[in-house]
Amino acid sequence: MNKIKEQIDALIVFSATDFDSLQEEKMKITDRCVEGIEKMKEAKVFTDKEISEINQYWPSVVNTRYNSAKQDIANTIRTTFKF
Repeated sequence: MNKIKEQIDALIVFSATDFDSLQEEKMKITDRCVEGIEKMKEAKVFTDKEISEINQYWPSVVNTRYNSAKQDIANTIRTTFKF
């Protein structure tokens, strides 16, 4: 499971510089993670417990990194804001 978690960690990277792009990135990453879970099920070599573990892991990583990226964007906007 650690190898799969490493793959997920490498996959979940936000590079957007505005909120709309960030949301688009989140949707693409979410779709990719859901696809990965489906591939695990189709492979028929992972237990339900393992699939469940990964299915709980990826959303946590997405949310943590999304919130961090969102805050970074907000901070940049605030710092560069021209009144």
